[in-house]
Amino acid sequence: MIETSLSKIMVNHKREEILLFPDTYTTQPDSSAEEKIFYVNGVKCVSGHFNPKLEVFVPAKNTNGLSVIICPGGGYEKLAIDLEGNEVAETLIQWGITVFVLKYRFPNGINADHETPLPLIDIKKAYSIVQQRANDWGLNPARIGLMGFSAGGHLTSLASCLLSIFNSKNDQQNVVPPLFTILIYPVISFSDAITHMGSRDHFLGPNPNADLIKQYSSEYLVHPLSPPVFLIHCSDDEDVPVENSLSYHKACVENGVSAQMHIYPAGGHGFGMHNTLVTEKWIDQLQKWLVKF
Repeated sequence: MIETSLSKIMVNHKREEILLFPDTYTTQPDSSAEEKIFYVNGVKCVSGHFNPKLEVFVPAKNTNGLSVIICPGGGYEKLAIDLEGNEVAETLIQWGITVFVLKYRFPNGINADHETPLPLIDIKKAYSIVQQRANDWGLNPARIGLMGFSAGGHLTSLASCLLSIFNSKNDQQNVVPPLFTILIYPVISFSDAITHMGSRDHFLGPNPNADLIKQYSSEYLVHPLSPPVFLIHCSDDEDVPVENSLSYHKACVENGVSAQMHIYPAGGHGFGMHNTLVTEKWIDQLQKWLVKF
């Protein structure tokens, strides 16, 4: 059903795919697992082993120079690539925004050497590609935002707070930090009380210590230079408790970071743009918020 609706609107704009590491890339521990496409309650998902890539959506006309990198959710074990990626991109390009849907690798637990988790490597590389090739798409390299759903929201919030990952000594140029962050029912915290345990287990591995939990809980990483944020959550979310967004918003307020949050009484989790249990459409609120950028 989702694919059918997408096929009707995937017209009048340009699309391309960009491999993040076309020549070589860091493999996952389970390199024998091939990429799989499957459906969960009608939602198209991808999982397994794949070369990370960007799916590029360029408006056919009236490009406004703004761009957004989207990180779909899926508990760090799969990606809801249409519902929380391509379908959202199709809407944003109608606003003149160029969109990049990131197909990122899964962390499979922090290894013994505590190397940078694969998703963070991928989002850093994706961001660098968009900035360095901005002229190719008629973009402003200083007007790049990040957007994430569920576990993709965790990745997005981490990347937004850890601004140092965008300024590696190995980069050919300094990378301007994200202009803004959009978090839709995000996993923020890895603390026992409010985390999505599946996301935490896949990211940190079983039985992580307190220091590791805090290191990758975004509510502890917000600082005065963190990007402005737009948050969406439902109070009846049983998968990722609303306290995740509340804790991030609280941290933003305490650090003087601009934050707009919409908490809806119903909707649960994993609805993409389609929360049918409330009248207000969060995507309309997002469009109004983005005007300031």
